[in-house]
Parts: sequence; structure tokens; C-alpha cells
Amino acid sequence: MKQWKTGEVAKLINVTKRTLQNWLHQKKIPQPQKDENGYYIWTEMDIKTAQSYLQRLKATTRYRIRGLDR
Repeated sequence: MKQWKTGEVAKLINVTKRTLQNWLHQKKIPQPQKDENGYYIWTEMDIKTAQSYLQRLKATTRYRIRGLDR
């Protein structure tokens, strides 16, 4: 099963690494498993969850999200 690091996931869904970390800290999305060093290991399902949350934000916010004007 393919696994990704937080920075890689951020690039995939077009947000910053810090944004993903904030969502995790604020419990906006569930935390992925961690490796032996304490780093998050993202699965395909974790990425889909983050993408879904981002889509909900885009649909409900009037703020600018990385180049997206609403």
C-alpha cells in the first residue's frame, strides 16, 4: 500500500503543509497513523478525507484558498 508524507499530501491537494497540520491539530480531519519517528503516514483514504474537507471549505467559505477566488 502506497503511503505519503504530509508535505507530499499538501502538494497533491494544493494546500500548504502548515494548513494540513492545522486541520489535524484542530481535529477538522482525522489523524493518520504515525511511523516509528512520530511522522504522519498518509494513506489514500486519509488523502481523500483531506480533499473532501477542502472541497467543503471551498463550497462554504468566502475567503481565498491558495489562488481560488470565491
